[in-house]
Amino acid sequence: MRTPSRRWRIAIIVALASLVVVMAIVRWRARPAPPAPGAPVEVSVARAQSGPIAAEMRGVGAITAVREATLSAKIAGQIARMPLLKNRSVRAGEVLATLESSDLLAQRREAAAAMAEAEAALQAMAGGSIPASMAQDERVVADGRARLDNARRIYERRLQLYADGGISQKDLDASRLDVTTAENELRLAERTLQLRRSTLNATDEQGASARLAMARQRLAYADAQLGYATIRAPFAGIIIDQYQFQGDFITPGTNLLKIADLSRLIVKVAVSDVVANSIAQGDIARVTPSDEPASAIRASVRLVSRGEDPLSRTAEVWIELPGSNGGPRPGGSAEVVLEYGRKASAVTVPESAVVLDATTGNTGAVMVVTASGVASERKVTAGIRAAGRIEIISGIDAGDLVITEGNYGLPDGTKVSVRR
Repeated sequence: MRTPSRRWRIAIIVALASLVVVMAIVRWRARPAPPAPGAPVEVSVARAQSGPIAAEMRGVGAITAVREATLSAKIAGQIARMPLLKNRSVRAGEVLATLESSDLLAQRREAAAAMAEAEAALQAMAGGSIPASMAQDERVVADGRARLDNARRIYERRLQLYADGGISQKDLDASRLDVTTAENELRLAERTLQLRRSTLNATDEQGASARLAMARQRLAYADAQLGYATIRAPFAGIIIDQYQFQGDFITPGTNLLKIADLSRLIVKVAVSDVVANSIAQGDIARVTPSDEPASAIRASVRLVSRGEDPLSRTAEVWIELPGSNGGPRPGGSAEVVLEYGRKASAVTVPESAVVLDATTGNTGAVMVVTASGVASERKVTAGIRAAGRIEIISGIDAGDLVITEGNYGLPDGTKVSVRR
């Protein structure tokens, strides 16, 4: 026994089959009557044109500023001063925020005092602050020089007396021995003093210089830390975001502000690696911001990335927008229509005129109307496709009359008439 649900299914299937048969009969009766034998086939035509053409790439990109920076803290502390800055224009170097820095000032003063002390110690040593042992050696040298001068004068007087016969050879020899002894003692004293200066003074000076260098480094570090307490604008622009406010306590790495130079904006759009190889700097693009769909902006390609995403096989293209502080906002999106591979002069026909061998191929056929009104098939090579037209690289010439409607399945040599 058939169940009610099964009967309903059979009824639905029968109804659908009946509907298909009825539609087939209607379409068969509505078909145009075939042309009488020898009668021309009515077709629509267009002229092959010569003019510029460029390939188009459509995509969606992100709007960002060419110069954009997020300012963050390098030291910990409380924000002593930072007014509401969002949407405010700032100059390069302008102070945007200051952190509480009394402890840093104390450290800086301590480092400055230590450096002054090290400088004074080095100057005192270089100016002649000599140990007691060195002073004694210098006195010995001075005494040695005095004894040598005295011995030489005595020798000179005795030499004259010896020549006059006033003294003996023995006395003269004794005086000469005194001169030699005084000279040896002086040389020894001078050498001792030289050695002491080269060892003691060099070591002391090196130690003092090292202490001064360390003091200078500590002062430079204190100055750097104190400088981090003042946050300045790295370039002229507009504060587009503010993350902290006056009175907040922050740690190193905390984001404070985001600044952007809105006079130069770019749209970053990802394109396939095949298309990227054909895009060049300066190619024209139309950019339509998502928040201003009625205004398309004429822009140009600024950069084509040499790297690509290995997963999506895409490369990033930067399109630079005209400068305007009242234009698109950074962080928004925009639709991009990019023209590339532009040719100044190319033969083009409507897309409907070309029957391609494959959808993505570049070979096919075009039916051309001859002067005698006959359809003549021409094998063609297609190129750029844009705005409903296809570039014909070879196969027809500019000015040829091509069939745009009625060409599909039309036998070569068929008599045709142009639809008015």
